[in-house]
Amino acid sequence: MRRTVLIASGVYVGAVAVFALAVGLPFMQKKRDIPAEVPSPPALVATSLDVIRPGSRLCMRGVAISVQAQQIRFSVGTYFRPGPALAVSVRAPGYKVRAHVPGGYKDNSTVVVPLARPRSSRLVTVCVRNTGTRKLALYAAADRAQSRVAVTIDGRRVTPTPSLSFNEARPVSIVARGGVTAARIAVFRGFLDHSWIVWLLALLALGAAPLLIALGLARSEI
Repeated sequence: MRRTVLIASGVYVGAVAVFALAVGLPFMQKKRDIPAEVPSPPALVATSLDVIRPGSRLCMRGVAISVQAQQIRFSVGTYFRPGPALAVSVRAPGYKVRAHVPGGYKDNSTVVVPLARPRSSRLVTVCVRNTGTRKLALYAAADRAQSRVAVTIDGRRVTPTPSLSFNEARPVSIVARGGVTAARIAVFRGFLDHSWIVWLLALLALGAAPLLIALGLARSEI
C-alpha cells in the first residue's frame, strides 16, 4: 500500500513539474502586445460614435497614462472612404507630445501614434483634430464601459468616451511586466495595498493546490 502511495505521489509531482516546464514557463515568457494602460475601454453592448468634422477637435481630459506608454491607439470609422489627416496632441504639466497622422488609413482601422515616454504616471489631455476635408468618427462607449474622462468637441461636452489605449512599442512577456502588474493590483486594495502581499498571495495560490494534493496522496491509505 505504501509503495502505491509513493508511486502515485511521484507521478503527480512529475506531472506538475512537466506541466510547469512545458506549459507554464513558455506561457509566462511568451511576448504579447500587452496594453500599458486602457483609460477608456471599448463599449460592452453597442458602439457609439464621436463624430469629428473637418476642422473640429475632440479633447479628452483626465486620461491616465503610465511610464510604459510609447504609443496611443484609438479606433476610427471613416464612412467607407480613406481617413482624413489628423493632428494628435497629448499634454500635461511637464509633458507634451504632438504628432501628425497622414490621411489615407482604412475604415474601421486602429490609428497608432508614437509617443515619448512620460517620466511618471500622470493624467493627461488627449486631443484629436481633423485637419482633412472629410469627417471621421472615433468609436466610443456610452454604456457601462463609459470612462470617467471628460470629452468635448470644439468645447462642447459630449457623452460617449472614445475607446483609447496606451501601448508599448514592442511586445513584452508577462514575466517582464510582473512587477508592474502586481503594483497595479495592489493599488487601493485595502490591506493588499503592497506589492509584496500580492506576490505572496500569488505564490500561495499557485503552490497551495499542488502541495495539498501531494499531501493528500502521501497520507492516503487507499
